[in-house]
Amino acid sequence: MRRVAVLFSRGPWRGVDTAAGIDVALALLAFDFDLQVGFIGAGVELLVATDDGDERAQRLRMVAALSHHGASRLLASRDCLQARGLVPHAIVIEPVGRSDFAAWLTEAEHVISF
Repeated sequence: MRRVAVLFSRGPWRGVDTAAGIDVALALLAFDFDLQVGFIGAGVELLVATDDGDERAQRLRMVAALSHHGASRLLASRDCLQARGLVPHAIVIEPVGRSDFAAWLTEAEHVISF
């Protein structure tokens, strides 16, 4: 099975990129790829939401759906989370260091970045 990494590196204000990335990830899952999803840079901001059900909460539910539908791994740059003072909200995200994140990218057969 081919391993594909979908990388989110842009913040939530780039909503079109986020929606397109989630759509691509879900399509890859439909075709039985080993999908792993990473968040780095401003992309880690996609992992937090407010409790009032706004657009950020819906986007976070879409990210959580990736795991539910079969993504084998969801990870985020620990450095980027710490720099922004963020803690992933309500979904299981594996925080990894800079060198582990780089190794994760090199192990993928294909990397799609949003």
